[in-house]
Amino acid sequence: FISWEFGIIPPIPLENVNWESPHLVSVIVMKDPIDRRLSGDGTILKMFGKEKYRSEEQWWEFAEYDGSINFMLTRLTPDRCGTEGENTTEECLETGKELLRRFTYILDVKCLDEGLEALAGELGFSLPYLNKDSGKTQVSARERIGDDELYEFILRRNQRDFELYEWSKGLSLVNCSALEEELFDDDDDNNDIINNDDDFNDSAGNDGNVL
Repeated sequence: FISWEFGIIPPIPLENVNWESPHLVSVIVMKDPIDRRLSGDGTILKMFGKEKYRSEEQWWEFAEYDGSINFMLTRLTPDRCGTEGENTTEECLETGKELLRRFTYILDVKCLDEGLEALAGELGFSLPYLNKDSGKTQVSARERIGDDELYEFILRRNQRDFELYEWSKGLSLVNCSALEEELFDDDDDNNDIINNDDDFNDSAGNDGNVL
């Protein structure tokens, strides 16, 4: 098992990893970049205070903080080109996409439980009991921030990361959008829930370690 924690970047560029090895199964979990930014950690809390107690000044300091700008794109590209914020180029975005295509499986944290269940089915193992809270209501990032101008500012600075996340949904093992539609529609046809991208599935036959 290989993993990295928030803020810790592997010393070897990820593009140099032999993702095509028949002994490797690689898994990456994608997340809405603003939701990820709001997740924060102890460092963020010390710097800007708890979310529900932040003043307007603290919120703007949080929005202008460069430490987690274009978080995922910065970690997927060898030159950390995502740190350019709203000036991040399309070439940088395409470099991130190129690496994501090499992963065996992509999961979307928006429906992670279902993604893990699908992954377990693909790999032939059983998951421990997942305590799903189906009645839990998710508050949107815009609502949590509570200021449209501030939200749009953060979005602009992380636009390329947002584009990468939206694009990755087409490669995700479970299509979260289709899953949401099914929850509101009693249609028993599940064919659209599992993505069937040919290029993606061609790389999913490997076995071995999980990243």
